[in-house]
Amino acid sequence: MKLSAYRVDRATLEKNDGQFAEPFFHDPPEAQCDPEGCSKRYTFGYAVPEANPPLDRKVGLEVRMETAAGLVVAISMVLPRYGFVYWLEGAEVRAVEKTDPAVQAEALMRAKNRIESIVRKHVGEDCTTEEADEARTLTCGKVRVVVKKGPAGEDLVRILAL
Repeated sequence: MKLSAYRVDRATLEKNDGQFAEPFFHDPPEAQCDPEGCSKRYTFGYAVPEANPPLDRKVGLEVRMETAAGLVVAISMVLPRYGFVYWLEGAEVRAVEKTDPAVQAEALMRAKNRIESIVRKHVGEDCTTEEADEARTLTCGKVRVVVKKGPAGEDLVRILAL
């Protein structure tokens, strides 16, 4: 979703007019919608060729578009526990030990850095950053992005319109 889609009427976005054109949101299984927004479960896979034996992984992701008064106000992407570790493993195409605290810390830091660089590229450099052990909050004008470990151990990226 483009950041310009925030505070836009949800019905307009659902017409697939280019603002909300991500194919996975429209492909089966269908998104589940209610008055507060829509949720879509998505599974992505990646190979880990150096694992013994070589294997393919599948990781689930939930994307939630939240609305208030019919307008899009937030997008949340929730990965399962170790989601950022799986992202690190897939990006590096190498097996990692997901329960290793050092690997988890590296994966969280790399996710924070990747997401911050993408946000700054698309919204501009005029942002403030607040860093905590388990979270980074980036505020850029009318957009706030939080990358963190969730309360149940899941990994979370949340983009809010201010």
